[in-house]
Amino acid sequence: MHRALALVATLLLLLTASFQSATARQATPAAGTTGPTVGTPVTVLGTEGTEVATATVTELIDPFDGYDPNSPPDRGFHFVFVAVTISNSGTRPYEANPNDIALVDSDGFLYSQGGLYRGSDPTPPDFEYQGELAPGAEASGALGFQVLNGVQIAQVVYTPDSDRLITLVDRRTDLPALGTAVSFLGTEGTEAGQITVAGVADPFADYDPSSPPQRGSHFVLVTAMIANTGTRPLEADPGDLYLLDADGFLSRSTSVRRADNATPPDFEYQRELAPSAEATGVVAYEVLNGTTPIAVVYLPASDRLITAAALGDTAEPRPTPRPGAATVTPPAGATASAATTTGGTVDCAPIATWLDLTNARFTTFVGLLNELSTMETPTPADLPRLRQAAADAETAAEKQRNSQPPAEAEALNDVLVNYYTDVSKALAFLADGVEADDPAQQLVAVANMGEIGQKFQTDVAPLYNELVAICPP
Repeated sequence: MHRALALVATLLLLLTASFQSATARQATPAAGTTGPTVGTPVTVLGTEGTEVATATVTELIDPFDGYDPNSPPDRGFHFVFVAVTISNSGTRPYEANPNDIALVDSDGFLYSQGGLYRGSDPTPPDFEYQGELAPGAEASGALGFQVLNGVQIAQVVYTPDSDRLITLVDRRTDLPALGTAVSFLGTEGTEAGQITVAGVADPFADYDPSSPPQRGSHFVLVTAMIANTGTRPLEADPGDLYLLDADGFLSRSTSVRRADNATPPDFEYQRELAPSAEATGVVAYEVLNGTTPIAVVYLPASDRLITAAALGDTAEPRPTPRPGAATVTPPAGATASAATTTGGTVDCAPIATWLDLTNARFTTFVGLLNELSTMETPTPADLPRLRQAAADAETAAEKQRNSQPPAEAEALNDVLVNYYTDVSKALAFLADGVEADDPAQQLVAVANMGEIGQKFQTDVAPLYNELVAICPP
């Protein structure tokens, strides 16, 4: 019967892959991205917009074995050595603080310096704090970090102020694009959740005219979803999402007045997001005119730094959700929807946002179903997993039903609701067969799953193509 259950999982993955390949318009990482390397001076700007300093990582050794043998790293950790030079290229004294430099590993965990002792007279010397580095002067020295064994250093970052995030070294080759579900781990090393940035409206102009942005600034609206894919409650705080610009300045979330019943709704803080649940909405920022947002970063804890989405030139080209309507010109031979037969206009922004959030929800659901493929021959002991999978599918159907699709996407939304509902029933039927020790019922459940897959693929393709004809990706 293990073969039958594996077939169920295979059919699920086949039919979900057909939808993901259609809707994941920007769900692949931007490949080939490069950042500053060791030896590259990185410019630091002041609030007035002029250069005040440069910071350079001149050496990075991982692992570093030149420590005093009487002061080894903690068990399970190793030392990383970083040599840094900070030069005052401005006209005023500059604070050079080694505590402003940190490491980020490939799992998004931050490391502050400390713990490395190289003897009484090390070469190069340790980096010493200088509160007033004179114009034209420079400060150099070594920093030591204790890093968990088995992880890779992804970035060296510099945070001279609370609103600054400057990358000095970036070893990453792929950055998540808009629509990518980015996993983040708990301290125990297992996935706690996923963050998805579905869209960015820059500028956002559909605000209440009685509450405009400050002079010289404009609003940016980010649509995001946090999904709890772990086993414990998760805090979902929109205040943990920041907008990073090309000058290294971080923008915190703010409030913006929109029309009543605007969709998606504002992202509401949830102190305890339940396992398998998700929080979705928009987060607003007030951004200085003329600056270029390059990333949305997620800081769910003081020791975390996760790039949720790369923007601009660092991400794959993508139409940005925007206010205003787009004139519809369907491709030749395309099946026109009711919204286009009149020759009117359609606002593509809600369609793009709904598709991205729908795909992110779908991806999370697939991850939950993937666990079925690891199940051995089902026994009554496996019933909780099967019942939970059926309940997850039912929950997904309810979320999709309440996703407030644009009028042009209502038919596709109905197909997805029916898909989740049918999968829930099929999995429950399979669980009943396992509980009754009825091989015939289990085989019927497998056949039902095959029919679900065929119907889904038949129904979803023309409806998705219709949306593409309305608003090409």
